[in-house]
Amino acid sequence: MRIVVSALCTALLIEGCASAGGTAGAAGAPAPVCRPGRFARSAADTLAVATACHFYHGKDYGTEAQFNPVSEIINEGFDQLRNDFANRKLSELRLEAGAHNVLEDLVHPISAMRVDGIGRNWRNELLPLSIKSTGGGQWVPNYEFHLIGSGMISERMVEWYEAHDVPHPVALSAITMMAAHFLNEDVEDGGRTVPYYRFDPVADLYVFDIGGILLFRSGRVQNFFSSKTVELTNWPVQPSVSFPGATLENSGQEFLLRARLPRTDMFRAFFAFGISTLGGVSYGSKGALAVSVAAGADAINNPIIDPATGRRTVTLKPNVGFFVDRDGSLLFSVTARTSQETVAFANLYPGVLRFGSHTFGLWTQALKSGRWRFGIVGSNGIGIGSNAR
Repeated sequence: MRIVVSALCTALLIEGCASAGGTAGAAGAPAPVCRPGRFARSAADTLAVATACHFYHGKDYGTEAQFNPVSEIINEGFDQLRNDFANRKLSELRLEAGAHNVLEDLVHPISAMRVDGIGRNWRNELLPLSIKSTGGGQWVPNYEFHLIGSGMISERMVEWYEAHDVPHPVALSAITMMAAHFLNEDVEDGGRTVPYYRFDPVADLYVFDIGGILLFRSGRVQNFFSSKTVELTNWPVQPSVSFPGATLENSGQEFLLRARLPRTDMFRAFFAFGISTLGGVSYGSKGALAVSVAAGADAINNPIIDPATGRRTVTLKPNVGFFVDRDGSLLFSVTARTSQETVAFANLYPGVLRFGSHTFGLWTQALKSGRWRFGIVGSNGIGIGSNAR
C-alpha cells in the first residue's frame, strides 16, 4: 500500500506543479513544444499546436478533459478490478505483498522464464507463435495493451506535461507510466503465496512496457498513429471510490484504433481493445462528432490455468457497444455484455452536462442481480459512487 500511496502522491504533486507552471507560462514563459489551444497566447501558438501535438490537445470535454497522471495511474493500475466479482475493497487489496512478489519476479527474470519453460514463454509471451485454444496467446495483450496502447499513452503523457509547463516531460512521463504498469502487475498478482517466480510481469515491464515507451519516441510512429487516415487514442472509464465498503468501482483502460475507409470521409473502421474488445464502424469525419457501433467480447476473468507455473488465460463473453465522441474525445458510451456480475455499463463524460461554468461526468452499471451502481466524477477523472453488491 505504501508503494501505491507514494506513486499517487507523486502524481498529485506533479499535477499541482503543473497548475502552477501553467500560470507562470501565461506570464510570458516560452511556449513548450506541444501547447494546447486553450493555453495558447497567440494564433501562432495555436497553429504550432496543430502540427506539434499528436495525442493530447487540451480539450475541456470528454475523456481528454479527465486525462492526467493521477487518472492514468488509477485506471491502468487498477484495471484488473474490472473482472467479475473482483475484490474491489481498497482496505483488503494485498498491495504490499503483491509488490514484493512482482519485485522478486523482476529480480529473477531468468528463473521466472524457466518455470514455464524458456521455449514456451518465447512462443506464448514474447512472439506471436501460439493461440488461446492451445493454452497460449498471452502475447496478444502484450502487443496490444502494453506495446501499442500504453506506448501511445506514454507520448500522450509527455504532451500533457509539456502543455502544463512541467520540466523534463519525457522523464516524468516514463516515471508515471512505469508506476501505472507496476501497480497493474501488483493488483494482478494479488499478493498470493506461491513457490515460483512469474514471467508475466517480466515480459510486461521489461519488454513491452519499456518497448512501448521507446517505440513512441519515434516521430514516424507518432505521425502514423495520429494521421488523417489512422487515429489511436484511449477511452478510459471513470474510477470512483464507492460506498458503502470503500470500493473502487468503474476503473479500467480502453484503447481506440480507427482507420478511414476507402472512398469516404464519413465512415471509419473501429477497433477498441482493453476492458472490451470490439470491432465495428464509426460514422462522422475526423475532427467532428462521430457515433460508433461495435460488437466483440469482454475479458470478464483472468483465471490461473496452471497452478504450478501461474500461467493465466482469459474468459471471453460477447458484448455490444455504442459510442459518441467529438474529435476523438469520448462523450458517451454504453456497453452490454454477457456476465455473471455486470451486464451493462454506461459513462457520460464532462462537457455534455454543464451548470454554468461547471461540468462533470456520470456513470452507472446494471448488475445481473437487478441492482445498480452509479457515480459522479469531476473533470479530474476521479469520482465518488454508490456501491451495490
